[in-house]
Amino acid sequence: MYFNKLGTTEYNGIVIPDILKRISLTGDVSKSNLVDQYSIGEGETPESVSFDYYGSVDYYWTILLVNNIKSRYFDWPMSSQELGQYVESKYGNRIALFFKETDINNQFNFCDTKYIRNSAGKISTVSECDRNLNKIVIAKTEEIVISGSVQFLDINQKTIASLVVSRVVYENMYAVHHTNDGDENRTYLNEYIAQGQQNIVSNYDYEVQENENRRSIFLINPTYISTYVNSFKVLARAD
Repeated sequence: MYFNKLGTTEYNGIVIPDILKRISLTGDVSKSNLVDQYSIGEGETPESVSFDYYGSVDYYWTILLVNNIKSRYFDWPMSSQELGQYVESKYGNRIALFFKETDINNQFNFCDTKYIRNSAGKISTVSECDRNLNKIVIAKTEEIVISGSVQFLDINQKTIASLVVSRVVYENMYAVHHTNDGDENRTYLNEYIAQGQQNIVSNYDYEVQENENRRSIFLINPTYISTYVNSFKVLARAD
C-alpha cells in the first residue's frame, strides 16, 4: 500500500513504483492534536492495529511512517516468544575472559588478539575486545575448557603472549548489562564479582525494557486519517 502511493518511474523500459522517493511530513507528532497515543498489546501487528483502530488494514503504513518504524522486527515490540529467542541468540553463547592488568603491563596491544588457544590446544575466535577491562569475548562451545594460562594468537595464529585467565564469565541473558545508579565509572567486572547487588540490570532486563519502550506509539486520529493519506499522496506525486 505504501509504495503504491509513491508514483512510478521507468527502469530499463519497465514502469515500476518509485521506491527511492522519500516523503517527510515534518513536525513533532507527539505535540499535535491530530494524533492519539497508543500502547501496542502483546501479539499486535501494524495490520491488526490498523484494523482495530481504523476498521481497515489499509492504513498500517501510516502507523509505521508516523512512528519512524523502519524495521518491523527491531522497531516494533516483539512477542514474548520472539523476545526470548532474540535474547537467547544474542547473549546465549559467549564467554568473557578477564586478565589482570599487571600481567599485561602494556607489553602488547591487547586487542590485536584474533584467536586464543587454551591448555588443551583448542583454538577459539575472539569476537570482542575491551582494552579498558582487559576482557576478550569468545564463542562458547561444548569443547571449551578455560583454566590456567591461554595463548593469545594474531590473525595468522602466531603466538603474541601467554597469560593467566583471572576470571571467566558466561555472558548469558542474566549477565550484567549495566548499572542504573548513574555511576559510569563502575566497571562490569566489579559487578560480575559482586553478584546480587542492587542497581544491576541484566541483559535480559535491558532487552525487556527496550521492548516495552517500543509499545508506546502515536496514531493519526481516525477523524484526520483520510486527510493525512491524501496529503501524503500529493507529496508523493510531486516532482
